[in-house]
Amino acid sequence: LKHKYIMRNHFGKYPLIRVDFKCTQKFRNSEEAVYCFREVIHNTFVQHKYLRKSDRLTLKDKRLIKGWSYGSYDKFYGQDVTNSLYKLSIILYKHFQSRVFVVVDNYDFPSVSAMLEVKDSKELNRVVKFNMGIISKLLTGDYKYLDRAVILGLSYVAAAGVYPIEEVHSCKFLGDHPFVEYFGVTRLESDNLFKKDEFNLTKREIEKAHDTLNGYVNPRNKVVYNLYSVLQFVNSKGLRNFYISTEFTKNFKWLFKIKTIREHIETLVKGGSIDIVMSDVILVDDMINLRNAFFNSRMQEHFNINLVFYFLMEQGFLSYDTQCHSESSNGETALLKVPNEEIKLVLALKLKEYYDGIYRTDKTLLKSCANFFDTISPSALVNRAHFKKALYWFYKSLDQLLTCVGNRFGKLNEGDVHRILFSTLYQVNFRSNDEFRVSINGTSSHLDILLVKEKFRIMMEFKLNSTSVSILELMMNKFSETTSTMLQNQTLKKTQKLLLFAIGIDQDFHLSVSCVSISNQFKDAFHIPE
Repeated sequence: LKHKYIMRNHFGKYPLIRVDFKCTQKFRNSEEAVYCFREVIHNTFVQHKYLRKSDRLTLKDKRLIKGWSYGSYDKFYGQDVTNSLYKLSIILYKHFQSRVFVVVDNYDFPSVSAMLEVKDSKELNRVVKFNMGIISKLLTGDYKYLDRAVILGLSYVAAAGVYPIEEVHSCKFLGDHPFVEYFGVTRLESDNLFKKDEFNLTKREIEKAHDTLNGYVNPRNKVVYNLYSVLQFVNSKGLRNFYISTEFTKNFKWLFKIKTIREHIETLVKGGSIDIVMSDVILVDDMINLRNAFFNSRMQEHFNINLVFYFLMEQGFLSYDTQCHSESSNGETALLKVPNEEIKLVLALKLKEYYDGIYRTDKTLLKSCANFFDTISPSALVNRAHFKKALYWFYKSLDQLLTCVGNRFGKLNEGDVHRILFSTLYQVNFRSNDEFRVSINGTSSHLDILLVKEKFRIMMEFKLNSTSVSILELMMNKFSETTSTMLQNQTLKKTQKLLLFAIGIDQDFHLSVSCVSISNQFKDAFHIPE
């Protein structure tokens, strides 16, 4: 052995309780949850069957070890379950004549599972309290038996505040602590992994991975990447989205029914930031309300939206935007943003699904609009007649989409126009997300949009109370003034073609579209209607 001395003098000489709360059994109420907790405790006691031969333990101690280590543990209920791990710590202390080390893994797994499976709020309350009660008893039952403990889990929100344990120091995801980089891989580690010969990744593929998977930032600008996403990319060279089909993302539609939450998500997808108060004091009632927000359409506007976004951050959907965060009367106020293109796409597609359901979007018309962007290429611009025909059908399809929404709601407002455009753009992204990226900035009445395809870009601008002709003229003037600066950008140098594209809605809500290619020095612009 390489470390003989360490193994001989330390291995097996210290008492350790390692308990993993991740159980295989699903449960729908607190009674069924007891089976989960029994399984967890049984798996922990099995690691210590050797204690039955200890000459330092009483017969009662050995009976407890036997009872939990073998098939008879289904007879334990209530306090017998809650106190089980605490009693194990006493037994280990007796045997080793030394204080016990504790490692608790997936401490929040039963509570998070209950959020998904247990529909009754009172039953959910019981499960969470049972979950945290076992841990609390182990850690606070009698400090003379315990040396120190490490507690690992995913969600601070889902299980915090039930039994406050002052002695436990919390190291949250993206928190301001020395262990933040252990929550994933650093940019340097990701880059070193991408460049390994066995993965055979091109420079462009590596750049694309960094753009898409770019890490999460904590208040001190420490950056971590999602380890799962990084490993998935190097194994498959594909940027398939891990978050798109989780239990929580499937239920975003309930969140979007709360107007304030929906508006915040819209801001985030457009590249903006939101201010959120993140409190350390989280009660069981808060967690139950959070669950209802994800799974219950009857939530009201007064719901604590801060908790929703705090939870979304620890689930990997949000990151700190700047190092600036201040103290408020209720907790810490933080500026949050979407961390990368991977997450932005998830939120954008979920918004699109919600919009399509609300507006009953005609999928044929939506597909027709998307086809225009999918078929744009440098070669397509050469054939003016073909391109103009494609632009005309885009105009007709978009106009019909807007008309249908206007007829359905009795009028068409700027928010409706923006959301139809949003659905159109992300219909494209959904169909070819490996080669197509959408960036949106602005407001509901004015959007700056950048569509990026391989070696090709479309710079779009949308305005209300304007015509596409006037918008395009302003874009051309602005672009001419900044051409020399933009050409110094390495990404733009690689771009063979650039199309300026304008969408206008005038005061009477009449649609117009215009576009021109940079390659012909802004000559022969297309305008529909002419």
